[in-house]
Amino acid sequence: MRDYLSQIEQTIAATRGRCLLLGPRENIDGDLPPSVTSIAEWHQYPEIDGVFDTLLSIENLASSQDISNMLQSLLLFTHSESLLLFCDQTATPTKNAHPSRKDITGSMWSNGWTVIKCDRNTIGNGRRPSAYVSGIARPKRYQNQ
Repeated sequence: MRDYLSQIEQTIAATRGRCLLLGPRENIDGDLPPSVTSIAEWHQYPEIDGVFDTLLSIENLASSQDISNMLQSLLLFTHSESLLLFCDQTATPTKNAHPSRKDITGSMWSNGWTVIKCDRNTIGNGRRPSAYVSGIARPKRYQNQ
């Protein structure tokens, strides 16, 4: 659990510029770094305006009812250098995996995002440890851009 909390802290520390939180601000333990110039929260969608430098998900993608739609909608608020920072529980390709978990990075790849950094780990050592993934994604870049 200590490693997981450390990953969350590192993910939060990497935020910068205009930041879109995919969950409520009060769910973020600690402070966002001084490099964050403004904050908006995803629950304000569709009233959110403009583009963001950083999008931050701490368990928000994992809890989304429609992760594909959410990931596609987030693209509307990005520019070519925007980064999606994430630390979420995820599905694993094992027979003991939690059936309700979503494949976070697979969903990103199939919905307009390129995962440029990815670390996988587990919480606990039981028969069904909770797997999580943390990393960085950006909007896919196409040759005609």
